[in-house]
Formats: sequence, structure tokens, C-alpha cells
Amino acid sequence: MKALIQFLSHHLKNNEVKTVIKNFLSLSSLNLLNFIFPLILIPYLTHTIGLELYGQYVLSATVFNYCLLLVNFGFDFSATKLISINRDDKLKTADILANITATRLIFALITSIVIIPIVLLIPNLTSNKLLYLFGIGILWGQAITPIWLFQGLEKMGYITAINLTARTISTLLIFIFIQIPEHFYLVNLFLSIGYLISGFAGLILIQKYLGIDFIKPSLSRMKNYLMDSWDIFLSTLSMSFYREANIIILGLTTNYAMVGQYAAIEKVIKAMQSFMEPLAKALFPFFGRKLNSSKEIYSGFGVFGKIYALLLLFITIILYLIGPYLVIWYLGKSFISGIIVFQVLLPVIFLGGLNYYLGIIGLINLGMNKYFSKAVFITGIYSISMCYFLSSYWGTIGAATAMTSSELILLLIILRKIYPWLKK
Repeated sequence: MKALIQFLSHHLKNNEVKTVIKNFLSLSSLNLLNFIFPLILIPYLTHTIGLELYGQYVLSATVFNYCLLLVNFGFDFSATKLISINRDDKLKTADILANITATRLIFALITSIVIIPIVLLIPNLTSNKLLYLFGIGILWGQAITPIWLFQGLEKMGYITAINLTARTISTLLIFIFIQIPEHFYLVNLFLSIGYLISGFAGLILIQKYLGIDFIKPSLSRMKNYLMDSWDIFLSTLSMSFYREANIIILGLTTNYAMVGQYAAIEKVIKAMQSFMEPLAKALFPFFGRKLNSSKEIYSGFGVFGKIYALLLLFITIILYLIGPYLVIWYLGKSFISGIIVFQVLLPVIFLGGLNYYLGIIGLINLGMNKYFSKAVFITGIYSISMCYFLSSYWGTIGAATAMTSSELILLLIILRKIYPWLKK
């Protein structure tokens, strides 16, 4: 902590310290919202609709997560960086907002057009067609939700309040209307409502309170922003593809009950990981400016990286000690067999956190997008191959082993490139 205070004192201005801390607190709240509501719902849904139907819902959620990769197209990082650099230029900010939002809406339309016939034609999906059709609203809501703009402006307090309201509404609707297994398909409908509320409220907030006008998008400008985000899109696509693929692969090699068990435990791991993630996200626009304008901050990047690594390691060790009791208390005695899966996945908190900090904040802000994309692609190939092979023999334990070893491989590849900067 002393080293962190010294880092802030020597490398940041007072107003920048306040902005980073304020942004961190808002992002922490937002990240907590992203996981606290699902964590509330997991035991309720597994008890109300059962592990098998919960597994079917999780598979649909995974499909939509893949679709969201296209809708987002890496703009969560590339656009955040552009807004951060051009925050004082309202005309440029309006141009970024209009063209990126238009692009995301086009991708939402494309994914919707693809999903509808697939769901109606493939027998295994047709039986759950309402589950998938009701989830399309998630894509449109995400397309118009400008979290990236608020993050780039470092004014996350606005969007956090909106998300709290939207998530609360969705969660209450699920508790009120889903009382029997036959109603499980309504989960995605209520989630879609929350996403759409968040998106429309965010757009209203931008115009009325931030004074950013909506302008007509341009095809040429949309193309430029797409090209600028291409390498980041490939990186996030590859990374998310292998991180989400375990659910799909388990659906092929095991059964819905095992998918449900693995998904519930993985959600707990991601929730634990989320407590440190906002700190890195809050620093993304800050380091984005500094790494583009001065070499002086490189030493600060290395110092903070070491502190961040120690914090991640401390959390991981603590969870190894209390994790088994936490799993039984939270998910129930029926998940006792999943404790070993939880323990195998725990290193992902440490390894994944470092991969985000060194890869997204480090390599991307240093302009090494292509190297990071290749690193993630190589890791993705390894992860999917190993998950299919190991889960065929060891089920959920095999999938967890593949995930953890993949994060380790990605970290080693990233360190090979960025280690010289960490020594500065």
C-alpha cells in the first residue's frame, strides 16, 4: 500500500488521483452489479428450475455472449481510448459516439438475422426457441449502451446508477414471474428488458446532462473506427471464445446437469475476480493517455503491476482456504463434488487478472495490438483442443484444468514481450 501511495504521489497530479479513484469506485460498483445480481439468481434458478434447465439457459447465455463479441467489436477498449484522448473535443466525441453506436446497431441487426432462422431450423434449439428469441433484446440493448463513452470520459457514476436500476428491475421480474421450471425461458426476456432500459437511459443522459449532440454517422468514418478496433476485436474474440467455449464443449461431451454445475462454479470464480478488475479498468484510460504522451509513466506502470500482482495472489490464497466452505454455503451440499473444480479454477483469478493488466492495459496501450492478438489466438487454439480432450475423460475437472493452464500460457507469452517495460 505504501508503494502504491508513493506511485500516485510521484506520477500523478492531484486532480488525476481523484479522477482515477472516483472512476475506480464507480467501476467497482458497476462490476459488482454485473456479478451480484447473477450471484443472487444462481441458487434461486438452480433450485427453482433445476440444474438441467439451468444448463440449457447457460448454453443460450453463452451463445449470446459470442454474439455480443461482434456487437462490441472491441470498442470497449479502442473507443474508450479514443474518448479519453479526445475528451475535450465535443465534436470529435460526438463523431465517435454516432459512428460507433451505428456500427454496433448494424452488428446487432446482423446477429439477430442469423439467430432467428438457426433457432427455428435446428431441432435441438427449436424446443427452446422462446429462450433464444427473447434474448435478442440483449444484443440491441448492449449496442446502444455507451459504457465505453462514460469510461473514456471517466464519469462512470452516471452509468452505474442506470445499470443499478435496470439490473434491479430484471432481477425482480425473474423472482416474481419464474416460479416453476416451465417458465425458465422467461429469464432472457427479463434480462433483455434490463439491457434495453440501460441503453435508452444512457443515450438520454449523454444528450441532456453531458451536452453531447447526436450527429449523422458516416460510412467512411465507421470504416475507420472498425479498422482501428480490428486487432483489439480479434484479441477479445479469441480470448472470449476460449473462455466461453468450455460451456459449449461440456454440452457436447457431458450433459446439461454438468454444464449447469460448471457454469455456477465458474460464475463464482468470475465474481471473485471482479473485485480486482475495476482497478485495472479504471487505469485503462489513464495509462492510455500517459503511454501515448510520455515515457515517464513506464516506471509507474511496472510498479503498479507488481502491487496489482501481489493483491491478486493474496486474494487467490485466501480463497483457497475458505473456498470449499463458501461453495457449500452458497450453492448447497449438492455442489460438494464441484469443490475440486472450484479449486482448479482459482488460479484464473491471479493469472487472468495479470493477463488483463499486462495485455489489455499494457500491450494495447503500447501499440502492440497485433502481438497480443496472436498471443490470444494461440492460447485459444490450445484451450479449445485441451478442453475437448480433457472434458471427454474428466468432465468438469478437465474443462477447469484446460482453462487454468490456458491462462498460464497466455501470461507467459505476454511476459515475453512486455517484461522489458516492467523492469523500467
